[in-house]
Amino acid sequence: MLDRYTIRAIAEEVVNILEERNRKKELNTREAAKVLGISPAYLRQIKDRFGYKKVGDATRGHLVFNAESLDINLLK
Repeated sequence: MLDRYTIRAIAEEVVNILEERNRKKELNTREAAKVLGISPAYLRQIKDRFGYKKVGDATRGHLVFNAESLDINLLK
């Protein structure tokens, strides 16, 4: 039987692993544009076709795209 400290350590490690996986699935505008073969400026214009979130404040924030949402068919 595992003590509660060991269980907590295992749980924290699982959380770290899952967070790392999620970080790899997020791309900044430049990276996402490269995947799609378009310019970052054009991607900003059509961003609503893809899964993204804005990080930071309204004037100085940046976009983070979900890598799984970058379907090249949505460019048409």
